[in-house]
Amino acid sequence: MEYNCIHINNDVKEYRISRKDKSIVTKFDYFLLSLLLLTALYHHIYLEASALRSFSTYLIIFLIIFKFYLKLFIVKEESLIVMRELGVQIKRKYFLRPDTLEFIDKNKIQNVIINEGITKHNVIFYMAFIVEGKNKMVLAFEDLIPRLNILLQIYRGTLSVIK
Repeated sequence: MEYNCIHINNDVKEYRISRKDKSIVTKFDYFLLSLLLLTALYHHIYLEASALRSFSTYLIIFLIIFKFYLKLFIVKEESLIVMRELGVQIKRKYFLRPDTLEFIDKNKIQNVIINEGITKHNVIFYMAFIVEGKNKMVLAFEDLIPRLNILLQIYRGTLSVIK
């Protein structure tokens, strides 16, 4: 992951976390496309039949469509824009979907915290906003979770602008 801190002015800071690999096509995707091509060639040359009559062809086509569907949800970049007088804007950029924006008014932010969460195999740290009127915390970075040392820099910078 790549981390950037952009000081727009004394009242506004932007923190960006982005993926290093900018491509969404993986080696497995190339493997699936090659497999589809080889299956079609096999059916055309050896069986002299349409490849669309084969279960394996349908399975490969399904896998390709499913992989493409999953790529809709891959986050390319997450940014946190902290504005002294207004509040916080959280922006998520996806590879194949429109960007999402969420704004939290400064007056509704009760606290900014760093919390730890336990996943199946490790412990992660995340930054969250406790917002008035919401039952759940709002995570600053949901998908691209930065390491603790970077999270502490973002946390301190956010507090210096908001408080």
